[in-house]
Amino acid sequence: MRRSGPAVRDLETSAASAKSNSPSYITSRFHGDGVRYKAKLIGMDTVPDVQGEKMCYESMMKLKGLEEAARKQGKHKQRVLLKISYGGLKIVDEKTGVSLSFLCPHCAILKL
Repeated sequence: MRRSGPAVRDLETSAASAKSNSPSYITSRFHGDGVRYKAKLIGMDTVPDVQGEKMCYESMMKLKGLEEAARKQGKHKQRVLLKISYGGLKIVDEKTGVSLSFLCPHCAILKL
């Protein structure tokens, strides 16, 4: 008879999670439409260069300041879907489905 105690269940669970964490499974998730994450957009800012911690920090502080001012006026953050695929990153409005921006891994940000 098969024992169905905690040790057997743990082995079955770890075998299933090992299959879902295999490199081929992880990379296959990004094919096609990719992986979607729900997020709230505080703003978008154009930056002069694609590198630099100081530049990123300054841009984030600017956007946080704008978001705080909007919150005082009673406005809410925009709910978006962040779609990550081999084709790039795509920000889509959750309510309307309108694509807000697209970042291709081999090109610059394109406003749609």
